[in-house]
Amino acid sequence: MQNLLLKNILPISFSILGILGAIATKNTQKVFEKIAVPRIGYVINAQGHCTDIPVNCGDLSPFICRLGITSGPIAYGKDNTGNCIEILYRP
Repeated sequence: MQNLLLKNILPISFSILGILGAIATKNTQKVFEKIAVPRIGYVINAQGHCTDIPVNCGDLSPFICRLGITSGPIAYGKDNTGNCIEILYRP
């Protein structure tokens, strides 16, 4: 009786654990997709070049990232060529 119980219940329980693990993994991936990665923004000087004043910015907020949080010069992200043209937002 005990041998029959192990043969029937163990595979079913391992299958249920596998399905629950897959669901938990999928839900965790969705959470990590929503998390915004912090970005470094740079201020443009009077000559139109990026300065070396880094500002903490993000990608998701509706408010533009600035040096002084709500006021001051706008912080831009650098593209592949090093130009400050990418608009960033407050974290």
